[in-house]
Amino acid sequence: MLVRPEPRRTRSPLARLLRSRKAQIADVCLIVEGAYPHVAGGVSTWVHGLIRRQPELRFSVIAILPEPPPPVAKYDALPNLHRLHHLYLSETYGRRGWRRPSSLDQAAFDQAAHAFLSTGGGLGELGKVEQLIGPLVKERRTADLLDSTLAWNLVCDLYAREMPHESFLHFFWAWRALFGGLVATLSFPLPEARVYHTVSTGYAGLLAARASVETGRPAMITEHGVYTNERRIEILQAEWIVDTLDKGFAIHDLRRDLRDFWTTAFESYARACYEACTDVITLHGGNQSAQIMQGASP
Repeated sequence: MLVRPEPRRTRSPLARLLRSRKAQIADVCLIVEGAYPHVAGGVSTWVHGLIRRQPELRFSVIAILPEPPPPVAKYDALPNLHRLHHLYLSETYGRRGWRRPSSLDQAAFDQAAHAFLSTGGGLGELGKVEQLIGPLVKERRTADLLDSTLAWNLVCDLYAREMPHESFLHFFWAWRALFGGLVATLSFPLPEARVYHTVSTGYAGLLAARASVETGRPAMITEHGVYTNERRIEILQAEWIVDTLDKGFAIHDLRRDLRDFWTTAFESYARACYEACTDVITLHGGNQSAQIMQGASP
């Protein structure tokens, strides 16, 4: 008796596309600021070793840098590192030319950005900013948050509310640097992954928090030092930040200067990151008190 062979099953184009897309999703997306693979030693060596020692996992890396082009890589490519992405804090990942989306509430966005950047906000405040910036991200118009009438109104409102005693010129460039980094991090095309793993807070931690909020995937952080403490020391020693406020010994003087503005922003990034992460890990117990003070759960 002849047996008719079963017809060969062919996958539909959509099924093949979905299967291909699923195969491209990284198991772990590592987020690194100013280090791997462009700086040798320290955290970079640890990241390279982490990828190399787990060949069964598929990795992608987001390297955060101030501006393009990226420096020469200091490490050889690993077979299980499938994608290297670059996030440049000087870019907004959108077109220029202001055209207000009908769903953008400027007053609400102004208030949300102030609550996050200037008052030590956490994950809830970040989520509000991301929700309000959504229409601009969708239309690729986030550049308008830095170069438009909207941007001018935002910085003027914040200056009048926060630091009218400061030089407006100095405040403007501090705001542009901090807010520009925030906009770049929130508008960067987020690669898909099953887990987002950052090795610091700062902009890397901010991106991990955003990834957790957007995707619902777990995020984790392993800190080698405490980023906010390192930035606080740099800010206190920075000669490029002009001191225009002399509080003397008045401990109850609540006025803020540009050093406070920078410090509070990085504290907000850290708090959002710690609140978003399912695991907060550090090299030694001495760092835990600083992490808890910045918003990590005991």
